[in-house]
Amino acid sequence: WNQQVAAYCRGNSRLLFFVSAAFASLLLNHSKVQSFGLHMVGSSSTGKSTAMKVAASVFGGSDYAQSWLATHSSIEPTAQKYSD
Repeated sequence: WNQQVAAYCRGNSRLLFFVSAAFASLLLNHSKVQSFGLHMVGSSSTGKSTAMKVAASVFGGSDYAQSWLATHSSIEPTAQKYSD
């Protein structure tokens, strides 16, 4: 993971931010801090999906990442599935 993923975060503030947020999420339950969500906004082909996949790699393979294409009724159950 260090060579295949983390190395690409060096010098890339967006990737570093989302990977840091992924690692920070592991500490939320222990620090009594409320959970959070991050919403990436930007034009097509600016790295939003890549940033999501890189952050998801903290927890597992490419299957861990969820699509942003979701209905309002599917977002809450998906969030509950991945929460503490």
